[in-house]
Amino acid sequence: MSETASLSVRGSATQEIQPDFAFIAVEVSGRSPEQQTALSVARNTLETLRAGLAAARGVRRSEFSTVGVHEYSRWDEAVQANVAGGWLASVWGYVDAEVEAVGSLVAVVTEAGAQVSSLDWRLDADNPAQREVRRAAVADAARAAEDFATALGRSVGDLITLADPGLLGGQVVAVGRGLAGARSMAATGGHQADFEIDLDPRPVTVQAYVEARYKLAD
Repeated sequence: MSETASLSVRGSATQEIQPDFAFIAVEVSGRSPEQQTALSVARNTLETLRAGLAAARGVRRSEFSTVGVHEYSRWDEAVQANVAGGWLASVWGYVDAEVEAVGSLVAVVTEAGAQVSSLDWRLDADNPAQREVRRAAVADAARAAEDFATALGRSVGDLITLADPGLLGGQVVAVGRGLAGARSMAATGGHQADFEIDLDPRPVTVQAYVEARYKLAD
């Protein structure tokens, strides 16, 4: 028995969706010649920030759990060399913010003396766009199979397999087109550094890719 001819095709789909929330990455830091003092400064700033977030509207979730302490150096013109500059204590975390509250929450962060290190626009895991784009990718693969079959004077038979490249099921990728992490806001009472954060919501690009194999009918 001869092997049944088949078609292997790829389908893709892309949509731009308005974000459901913003992910604000935050750094709280303290500097001092003494290690414990640097930690105390960072801790006090974090307590101020947490109090501000607790009183603010539009906070979905916030978490601060990663702590780092290290010595830093500074350039000394007198000796033309790097010398010990003191200790830097840092706490990293994030705030998930409702879209309409991003501006006010960024202000809460900076007014507390903390720093916004990045801002990304994101979708909820159950956003209907995820399924819609996946289905559109499957439909695109089916159309591609029809086009190939028609060009051969044949028709598309039963579906044999449907998979993401290397994985079973569709792959959905949500790409935030917000801040890329290079921009920041200074940790001094809300004064901005050399870069500014764009607080206007940016669409999230949702992409799905699938591969399908169909029997080739007469």
